[in-house]
Amino acid sequence: MNKIVCLAMFAAGALALQSAELMMSENFERGPWRVDGSWRGKTSLTAEQPRSGKKAMLLTSVDGIGKCGNTRVDYLLGTYEYTLYAGGTGTLQLGVIRYDRKDGKLLIREEKQKVVTPLSPDYRKIVFPFEIKKPNPSRIMLTITVRGKDSFARIDDLTLVRLQTPEPDFSDLKSAPQMQQAAAKIKASAPIDILYIGDSLTDFYRGGNHVDIVNYFLKKNGSGVTFHNYACRGDSIVRVVNRFNQAPKVPFPKHYKGLWDRKYDAAFVLLGANDSVLRLESGKMAVPPEDVEKKYRELFEIFKKHGIRKVVLVSPASSNYPACRANGKKRIAAKKGGLFGVPENIEAFAAVMKKLSDEYQFPYLDIYTPMKAMPEKASLFNPGDGVHLTPAGHEFVALKELEFLAGSGLVK
Repeated sequence: MNKIVCLAMFAAGALALQSAELMMSENFERGPWRVDGSWRGKTSLTAEQPRSGKKAMLLTSVDGIGKCGNTRVDYLLGTYEYTLYAGGTGTLQLGVIRYDRKDGKLLIREEKQKVVTPLSPDYRKIVFPFEIKKPNPSRIMLTITVRGKDSFARIDDLTLVRLQTPEPDFSDLKSAPQMQQAAAKIKASAPIDILYIGDSLTDFYRGGNHVDIVNYFLKKNGSGVTFHNYACRGDSIVRVVNRFNQAPKVPFPKHYKGLWDRKYDAAFVLLGANDSVLRLESGKMAVPPEDVEKKYRELFEIFKKHGIRKVVLVSPASSNYPACRANGKKRIAAKKGGLFGVPENIEAFAAVMKKLSDEYQFPYLDIYTPMKAMPEKASLFNPGDGVHLTPAGHEFVALKELEFLAGSGLVK
């Protein structure tokens, strides 16, 4: 069955009235989209006639066709509206390529607009509504194709809006029976709110990540427990503390906006992927263990100030280190930049977590050790970088979190 379904414009308009999430906004000030190796065409930035800002993207045909694309990796289920403004010569057609992995094979399918748009010198708005259905693809690529002899398209002000996200349903997960069994043991005598602080392993794949899975089973079983996910991509413990302290120049300074609008009964903290990065120039961790310890102590004081006295320290996740090295091959050769997923560094970070757990009598949830011991560990991590969790990785972490909640006594 085709998993990418075009929607009528009327349907897309109706869905837009419900809820909308801006997934991408691109005005091509920093760089153009890429032309895949098997495609024809050229892309560049041009200062000639941008619709907004100082630049636009120029897509030029080669032998009558030009095609470029941009990849999205996330929890992607839902209905979308893909919009841009274009002017030029020839015709333009928008599309979306879906990439699925099944039985070790990569399946590729592209859906295109049914009607191509003739271009003129003036910008015109072009809209392509589409839908991504289950199962969640490993990634999608938005495409732009221009056709015609010596054709070109000047493109600007592109957006991707998710109009509607389906209600979560994780009942078909392989470990759903174990999750259901664990969740059935979690019953709060009064509503409990838990703050979750983390990095991209908890921020990416929203709607289908490990916190979403945990919340689904907790809600399904009427546990009375709700996690509130304030994880932020790229975060280290240093960035977390700086953002709480509203330090200048911290990335995503507004990410914690509204965080303290509610009171929390406990907090989970899962960091380490960025802290443990090996800086190839110096041979040291991005955040040395002594600084990790110092900043965690500062975080505990921030929590204490806001009434959070129960903190669950989650170990960093393991990694697919061979994939990390393959991804960082050029950086390693140049001895410049960072290398993710170094086991010794992850373990050094975890050792600090264990030390603080013992000292503060905070619960310690070890996901690193069981991950490391899995024969099929590589399946838990994105093969492109070896660090970010796949759907199987999120499922693994969610099960550990539910089993922890069921047996730790944190929820009473």
